[in-house]
Amino acid sequence: MHFVYLHGFLSGGQSIKGQALGRYIRAYCPDDAFYAPDYPDVPAHALKYLQGFFTDLQHRHPGEPIGLAASSMGGFYAGLMAERCDLPAALFNPCVHPTDYFAALAQGPQENPYTGEKFTLNDGMLADLQRAQDEIDRTLRPHRYAVFVQTDDEVLDYQRAVKFYQGSQVTITPGGCHAYENFSADIPAALEFLRSFYKKQA
Repeated sequence: MHFVYLHGFLSGGQSIKGQALGRYIRAYCPDDAFYAPDYPDVPAHALKYLQGFFTDLQHRHPGEPIGLAASSMGGFYAGLMAERCDLPAALFNPCVHPTDYFAALAQGPQENPYTGEKFTLNDGMLADLQRAQDEIDRTLRPHRYAVFVQTDDEVLDYQRAVKFYQGSQVTITPGGCHAYENFSADIPAALEFLRSFYKKQA
């Protein structure tokens, strides 16, 4: 199976969770492939990159199962890619309706410490995100998601994710934080969900 991790805003594939998931898969799932791409933070560029990434992956490995794991803003993008490409996704403290989050950020120059990408937050990004939000609102199919949230997420309201993904497999852990404490403990459940999606289709 092919597992892909999508990082959050101003993060990268070599983030703590990305590295932890990679180590787990290499240690316990040696026959599986793992990818943690660095993709742009600018929403329009991120969506273009990710669409190309998954189209290419499916083209190079036709018919082989692909599962997504994602955190924060990566969770939002994972939802879009899951619906467009018919894939399952395991989401950790996912961002829901990110226009609200981006609107609260200070506009101006930004730099991603993982990738070195420099860009400027502006109103055009909100418009791009709104179109993406409208798409996921129309296309969301809850059965393809396992959602893991922690109640003390200091960045995102976990209850919004619980409500948005109603009908999905949702795990609520008291406490924690936005970075998702003890992430490694939930990796087995996440991977099992992604595998089971294909077993149910067989």
